[in-house]
Amino acid sequence: SKEFSCFSLPIGRSVYDVGARAAPEHNPQESAYDQWVERRIERGELDGSEVGLHVIAEITILSECDFFVGRLDSAISRLALMLMTSKRGPRPFVSLDKPWAQAPYALIN
Repeated sequence: SKEFSCFSLPIGRSVYDVGARAAPEHNPQESAYDQWVERRIERGELDGSEVGLHVIAEITILSECDFFVGRLDSAISRLALMLMTSKRGPRPFVSLDKPWAQAPYALIN
């Protein structure tokens, strides 16, 4: 039988937290939303190379998991889940926000 193991990377994630009050739940209509990581990199608030390495590390670690519990409104989470599936077949997962293919963000119609 397998034991439960939890892995975490020593990454300062607080720089990515804009707070629940500021996040419009990834509404594509919010083109003026200035707290997206991409816009913060453009303004020099975050180091793009460091953010890129963090993303690669997070996806790599997440894709090695046996199960996924997270938010599927995140492209990072969806990519990690797809990589998990491609490596070992369908993986059990729990979405904390919405189904995998909910309009208008449906990946499968």
